[in-house]
Amino acid sequence: MPSKRSKRKTKLSTGTKENIDTIITELSIIIGRKGWPKDEPGKVLGDAFKNVDTHIAAVSLAVPRVDPLWYESGAREAFLKIRRNRKRAIGFLITIAVIIALFVLASAIVAVLLIDDWYKWIILLGAALVLFLGSSSIPKYIMGPYMVKRDLEIPEKFKSECVLINIFVKDLIQLRRKS
Repeated sequence: MPSKRSKRKTKLSTGTKENIDTIITELSIIIGRKGWPKDEPGKVLGDAFKNVDTHIAAVSLAVPRVDPLWYESGAREAFLKIRRNRKRAIGFLITIAVIIALFVLASAIVAVLLIDDWYKWIILLGAALVLFLGSSSIPKYIMGPYMVKRDLEIPEKFKSECVLINIFVKDLIQLRRKS
C-alpha cells in the first residue's frame, strides 16, 4: 500500500515552472510547433539553440526525471543533429563571404601593383569601400534572410527529429501539469 507521502504531488517552484515553460517554448519554436516570432526570428531561434541545453540542465537539478527523459527519448540527439546542420550552414556562408572578400582584396592588390598611374588609388579605395559595405550588408541582407528561410524548413527537413523533440515537449507539458 503506498504511503501518504508518495500519493502527494511534488510541488515545483515558480522558477522551475518558468524554466520548463522556456524549454517548451524554445523547442516548440525550433520544431515549428509554435508560431515564429515576428521580431527578429533568426535571433530568437539562435538563442533557442544556444540555451536549450542550459535550461534543461537547470531544470534537471530540481526535477531529476527531466535529464534521463531528454537523453532516453532521443530528443537530445535529434536536437543536436538539427543544431549541427544549422551550424554547418552558417559556417558555409561565412566561408563563402571570406573567400569573396579575399578575392576582392587580391584583385585590388594586383591592380595596384600593375597600374602605375594615380587612379590605382581610386581602385584601392573602391575595393575598400566594397569590402566595407559588403561586411556590413551581407550578414543583414543576405545571410540573415537565407538562414531564416532555412530555419523555416526545419520541420520538413528533419521530420523524424521533430517528432522525437515533440514527444519530449509533450512529456514536459504533462510533467508541468502534474506538479
